[in-house]
Amino acid sequence: EETRDAVKVVGHRVVNGGVKFSTPAVIDAEVQAAIEEAGRRVIGPLGPAVRLAHSQALVLNSGSSSIKYGVYEVEDKTVRLSCKGIVEGIGSKDVGAHKHCPVGLAEKTEKAMVENHVAGLKKIFACLPQETRDAVKVVGHRVVNGGVKFSTPAVINAEVQAAIEEACSLAPLHNPANLSGILAAQAVWGSIPHVAVFDTSFHATMPPESYRYAVPKEWHDLHGVRRYGFHGTSYGYVLRTVAEELKTPASNLNAIICHLGSGASMVCIKNGQSIDTTMGLTPLEGLVMGTRSGDIDGGVLRHLTKQLGMSVDEVDSALNKKSGLLGLCGMADMRSVHKAALEGNADAALAEKIFVERVRKYLGAYMLKLNGNLDALVFTAGIGENAPWIREMVCEGLEQFGIKLDPMMNTAPSRPSSRIEAAFSRTKIMVVPTDEELSIALQSVELVRTPEQQPVKEAEPVAPAKVSALHTAHDLMVVGWNEAEEMGLASVIFPQIINGGGRCGYFRVFTDHDEDSQIELMQNEFYLDDTFEEMRGITIQEAIKLGTTSGNYREVMDRILAKFNAYKKGKDFVLIGGNHVTQTGHNLCVEFASTVGAPIVLVRNAKPRGAPIQATVRRTEATSDDAGKAVLNLWQSHKAVTDAGGQVEGAIVAGIHSSLADEVRAGLKKNGITPIAITPSDPVLDSSTVEELARQMGASIVCNAEAASRIEVLTVKVGTMVVKDLLESIGDSMKCLVIVSVRRWDTVLSLVAAATSVGGPDISAVLLTGASHVDEGLIKLLAGMNMPFPVLLHPGQAFDCCANIATMKTSMSHASTAKVACAANLMRSHINPDFLAKLIIEGGEMPVQEFLPPKLFQYNIFQEATALQKHIVLPEGSDRRVIVAAGELMRRRICKLTILGNADDIAKLAKEENIDLSQANIINYLTSPLIPRFVESIVKLRAKKGVTEMQAKKMLEDVSTFGTMLVSEGICDGMVSGAAHSTASTMRPAMQLIPRLPGCKVVSSIFFMLLPTGVRLFGDCAINVEPDAQQLGEIAAASVQTAKQFGIQPRVAMLSYATGDSNKGPLIEKVTAATKIAAGIIPNLVQGDVPLDGPIQFDAAVDPEVAAKKIKDPANKVAGRASVLIFPDLNTGNNTYKAVQQASKCIAMGPIMQGLVRPVNDLSRGCTVDDIINTVAITCLQSK
Repeated sequence: EETRDAVKVVGHRVVNGGVKFSTPAVIDAEVQAAIEEAGRRVIGPLGPAVRLAHSQALVLNSGSSSIKYGVYEVEDKTVRLSCKGIVEGIGSKDVGAHKHCPVGLAEKTEKAMVENHVAGLKKIFACLPQETRDAVKVVGHRVVNGGVKFSTPAVINAEVQAAIEEACSLAPLHNPANLSGILAAQAVWGSIPHVAVFDTSFHATMPPESYRYAVPKEWHDLHGVRRYGFHGTSYGYVLRTVAEELKTPASNLNAIICHLGSGASMVCIKNGQSIDTTMGLTPLEGLVMGTRSGDIDGGVLRHLTKQLGMSVDEVDSALNKKSGLLGLCGMADMRSVHKAALEGNADAALAEKIFVERVRKYLGAYMLKLNGNLDALVFTAGIGENAPWIREMVCEGLEQFGIKLDPMMNTAPSRPSSRIEAAFSRTKIMVVPTDEELSIALQSVELVRTPEQQPVKEAEPVAPAKVSALHTAHDLMVVGWNEAEEMGLASVIFPQIINGGGRCGYFRVFTDHDEDSQIELMQNEFYLDDTFEEMRGITIQEAIKLGTTSGNYREVMDRILAKFNAYKKGKDFVLIGGNHVTQTGHNLCVEFASTVGAPIVLVRNAKPRGAPIQATVRRTEATSDDAGKAVLNLWQSHKAVTDAGGQVEGAIVAGIHSSLADEVRAGLKKNGITPIAITPSDPVLDSSTVEELARQMGASIVCNAEAASRIEVLTVKVGTMVVKDLLESIGDSMKCLVIVSVRRWDTVLSLVAAATSVGGPDISAVLLTGASHVDEGLIKLLAGMNMPFPVLLHPGQAFDCCANIATMKTSMSHASTAKVACAANLMRSHINPDFLAKLIIEGGEMPVQEFLPPKLFQYNIFQEATALQKHIVLPEGSDRRVIVAAGELMRRRICKLTILGNADDIAKLAKEENIDLSQANIINYLTSPLIPRFVESIVKLRAKKGVTEMQAKKMLEDVSTFGTMLVSEGICDGMVSGAAHSTASTMRPAMQLIPRLPGCKVVSSIFFMLLPTGVRLFGDCAINVEPDAQQLGEIAAASVQTAKQFGIQPRVAMLSYATGDSNKGPLIEKVTAATKIAAGIIPNLVQGDVPLDGPIQFDAAVDPEVAAKKIKDPANKVAGRASVLIFPDLNTGNNTYKAVQQASKCIAMGPIMQGLVRPVNDLSRGCTVDDIINTVAITCLQSK
């Protein structure tokens, strides 16, 4: 207080004072105005490096009376939309509007007067969260015309600003508005780079014969009268997308892109560069547009000024604002024009024809420019993307020029980057949605990066060792414990060791009582078959009882060491979970680590993950002060460890914004600490699910427990008020936990009704307090209802529960699949490769890994499926399990999905399960426009069976048949069905309509049995009832291919009731013959030696001890080690897989079908959600 009172002057640093100030100045109204004026000017040089990874880019598209904007998240190489909006009515006497829409949330509209662009920008600024404002590191502006000076984007300085102003005469409707937006944005965001992205720059590669007009030369030389072209930002984005879709470098592409919208143009691209475009000096030239005339005789100007007495400005305005479609038929919107044309409006029909004719005129001219060598004809923008009749009219009769449209694909539901050409079209015909704002964001970000800031290649998923075994130089202890970072470290190290032939383990020095969530997490995630007791040293309570606090710790240490040494036997690497390192006193963890030779990894979260419920605002990133404190804390911990005789391997710092990462890294190195990983915060790790809250509180989940592990809680409301007031209190709260007394039946039932209504509140769960007074009638009533959220029961009162939640920390359990995946991805992307190279070394004799561990197998297939991004169809959209599985697949971004069924019914199921299916493609198979195409294909495919069109239509009424045709026609990559249908219903259409693989006459199935001892394949367990020897041999060969495809070393056992020649009989003879047939087929299918033996009994095939007694040949590579087990008939295979599954409680993934060109897989009608997810992932891998 005395310091505050003593302050007599405040000094402010002002970066730019313009030319008015050469000395400091006392701030008055005049000085303040000068500072504000300087802020509107230029930002000057970039100065310090602009850190962009994990920050935000703001994109502005300023018009004369509006500002469109988008905020994009920048993560190294990736830029994605975070929110978008528009401020309208700028400068109008009428009330304007500000519409703001964060991605995934409802649009919000505010009505207000907006005086000028500065006021508009301030409204945008005010609606953005503080963390977003702070994270904006670059502002990208769309500028329509950059004249001849700019062929690339430019950081805006005085020179660039003057050039934009100079080009205003070339784009009088756009450039002045663009400039106003720039000046206004600099007033609000004055301290960061602003980038101009020019529509004209894409066309800077046009040759003079394309851009020069045949007018007096001085007009060009002195006044810039030439063709510039526009829509360049759109064309650049679309060209990149086409190149990616066609897997061809853009520099090799010849394309004609039709940007057909209210403003329309075309571009001719040769070898990836614009060589001609339809718009000219201004956007008026070229195609017919919504309100612009397009090409017109220049003599019209003289004619109208003389005949009608119009001024030049009036004629210009009429040609730009009253012509085009509007002038021809009174409607500027093509949808309205088309509707009117269908209703018999002759003017509208003519307008449509003129529009198309102009496009075809330029299409022909551009094909000549390319000498007919056209790779792709591309349609984009509003009309190009959404008007299939225009695309059809444009392409009509062009078959002889190599352009043939597929009518059904053209009218099919649009998808990103759709291909719509017919099968034999020489030219690809594509529909590619444009995204000008995203393109501006990408170009702005790339421009302001300094060379050292260019995106570092992301860490690739850990690949299995192929040559020599991997092992570690030593074990590691993690202290300053944080479960997410510990899990992330294990996710990077464990797979490398396991794939390299080693064994891993996890050991916790101290646990709290007789339970530990981290041990349970490690057991489940990495399929560690060690017991809880083996994986922990001693409880904290036991340590205290033995006198640790008084310094008598020897007995404690001896007991921990004895347990660790027993646990370490047979393991190549153990990750040790320690406790926080104290700065004073003796630390048992440090002594233990020193004793077992395990260096210590220090972990510090710069912004500790606190209580998960913090109003509706997630935790922000660490500040520079937080980062400094983290480094200081780690230095103190480092000193405590080294003073106690321990060795520090390095440090992990979490919750660090990428702009501070270098600062933290330098601080650690300065203090002698190796940075192992500097990771940012992530909202997934900062959140809590209903299940996690219930577990920490000790509450029981009495309803909808299955959904509790995937529903987040962000806000809390206490329901002590009347229902109406409670619902108003919840309002727009996101993911709300409502605490209600168990006595309040009325409130509970009202919340259920409200949550199931359209536009109802976002309720994550209801917590019933006072469990001792629970009325069993209420619980039974709730259990019998289709609950939209989980219901929890707690013995405490509302105040106790609120106090508990307020102090609760976010946690992670084996049910927290999203958190586990997030922790692994963060660590994999940010870990120091030098640390891994030092820890994991190659060489030395290691036993070859016999079997792939189940968890690693699952990890590998989900990683690869996510990378492939295949498109899978789920026909059973009416099954709740399928919808829940689809939601999880979309949330984890494992694949693209099409779901068949009634869209309203599917939406209802999704809402009831609190699932987002907005990214899935929903098709009503009974009314789909694809039916005629599929009928034609079925008639051809089943021609030998004499199937008629009427029979084909009848077949397509079956959802499995429709789903199979999506796969057969290549629209989807695979199908998973059977949750509500028999195997015959699922597989019969596939076997009729999808061809066999070359050389494969029989379709068969296998199960992946995820046994504790490793993954094995069982086949055939679902399809072939009584295969003969030839078929059995083919099943074995196909199973070998499947094993290889999924990274499993095949050792094939042909099973029978006798081993070798110990018995005789028809079945034994069949298996013996099948073994010989398989031995002849397998070498033609796969490379390398594939051990094969049969007939052999099941126990001799899988148990080394039994094998040693029954088979005396020491060179037999199958006995006791079989990974692929082929059963002689369906009865044996089906019963055995079920018996093994029940006895071992293992996961059985399947049946997985073999032998089809494209995969179709069957589910058990008793399948779980996890079964569906697993089968979809496997189907993705099969489809590659």
